[in-house]
Amino acid sequence: MAIEYNFPGKQFGRPFVRLPQEQVKSPLKLRGRALPEMIRYHPDCCFELPHFHSSRPILVTNDTMELNYLPKDDLPKPDDLEDLTETDEKEDQAPAELATTTLSNIQRSFISRQVEAVKNGFEPWKPRKIAENLRPGYFRQLSRLWLEKEESTGPPEELATEVAEKLLPLLQEICQSPKKILRRKRQMTALANTKKLDSACIRWLIRQPGRTHVERAGPRQEILSVVRIQLVDTLENRVLVDLMKRLVKLCVDYTSSYRSFRKSDLWNMVHNFKISVGRLRRTEELQSVGNIDNQYPQPNYVLLHDERYREIWKWYERIRRHQDDQQELWNWRERCWEEASRVLLASLLDRTLEKTGRTPIESVIHIRKKSQHGQHIDRRSGLGPWYRDPRHPVYFLSSRDLGDRIRTARAGQTTWEQQLVKTPPSFLFLRGNTKRPAKVVAVWTNASRGCLPEERDDVISEAKSAFEKLRPIQTLVESFQCLLIFPEIEDRDEADIRKIEPGLHVAWISPESKKHQDQIQALLEPLLPRQEPS
Repeated sequence: MAIEYNFPGKQFGRPFVRLPQEQVKSPLKLRGRALPEMIRYHPDCCFELPHFHSSRPILVTNDTMELNYLPKDDLPKPDDLEDLTETDEKEDQAPAELATTTLSNIQRSFISRQVEAVKNGFEPWKPRKIAENLRPGYFRQLSRLWLEKEESTGPPEELATEVAEKLLPLLQEICQSPKKILRRKRQMTALANTKKLDSACIRWLIRQPGRTHVERAGPRQEILSVVRIQLVDTLENRVLVDLMKRLVKLCVDYTSSYRSFRKSDLWNMVHNFKISVGRLRRTEELQSVGNIDNQYPQPNYVLLHDERYREIWKWYERIRRHQDDQQELWNWRERCWEEASRVLLASLLDRTLEKTGRTPIESVIHIRKKSQHGQHIDRRSGLGPWYRDPRHPVYFLSSRDLGDRIRTARAGQTTWEQQLVKTPPSFLFLRGNTKRPAKVVAVWTNASRGCLPEERDDVISEAKSAFEKLRPIQTLVESFQCLLIFPEIEDRDEADIRKIEPGLHVAWISPESKKHQDQIQALLEPLLPRQEPS
């Protein structure tokens, strides 16, 4: 019997579940996949949850219990955006849709940089191999691609541009003459037009009153007979129609994400392709084609071997996998934004050292070929340390590492880490002795609530109350600072960084903006004091 549980854990809009440690002897699973562990300490354990756009409870289980997760998603998922086929996108986009589009664009930009890093000179680190789907390399190569990306003069070439360039002639050819099949069907036909009877038709005819066929046909002169009809509603045509729906969605995402390049040839090619596909979907012969019964259909002989439809099946599989990955990233957008912020801040620390003539330490990271819970960098990857003065190194600490430090603390000992467990940060930077650091910068990231301008005052008020609960840490470390990072959804030259009070900053940034990077770097520079002359 599943327990109704509303999962009250929500930190700046980021959902997680906190359960007693004795109940979590095995990992929690959602739809058969283990949830990522946020932090584990005595007596509780925190697991991070995805965002779902659902009004029904979702079952979360492990070996000992079943819980019903009741999700509440404030933003619509990308599939809820308006399906535009013939008209241009609306200039006065709703705030929720604008936030959805912008956040998806940030995720797409981050993932494309990861893929770009793997393809362009990201040489493997050869001493040992951790897993098949991990590719080791050095963080500095990823950092350069992250910070030194040139300003683009046009929209990038993506999957949407590839299909717009290659797929339209094939779609037009198939839609003009889709594959049909002949099916036998029993129906009432005129006696003069009857061509074939089967045993069921004969039994029906015998039961009718009269002595001859003319008498048995009745006043309308119709009898039950077998006729052949042409059907378009086949599996291959259902796949074709579903592919065109996905193509329109793919093109809408592309044109809305790169709206600033509307005058470019690439943008207009995708836009015109979207309109053409929308018209092909409404052809008369395809109106009778139904929807696919199964989300992942098994291909039939036509989809595998027909000259035209096998190309349709190849594109269908590719686009479906791409959109499934995008939906997965959207569900785990908090972790995706956390990883983007982590890479950005670590890259800025590297750049701070390079400006002073010091070479950052070569950190080895492992990038996944496919995202896991919204992240591509494996948790076993190392970042840092950074230092100008060897006596004051800066270390990186994840929330999971924070739980490990709490568990290894002596019984009865009060540590600064224990004060953070009620509102666990996304990650931290420590300077000096790791047991009693001279400076701690705790970073919280959020990609949902607080992104819209009208929500920022509420986020600041919540940050103040959370910071008050963390004030005891200031008696245990020399300097403690909190930084909240949200994605900027408006096109601003300057980042919106607010100093709420000493030790508390809230920032809305765009990772691709050079000015925003410089402003965040100025906040991080006090972490790396200059080396004192001996």
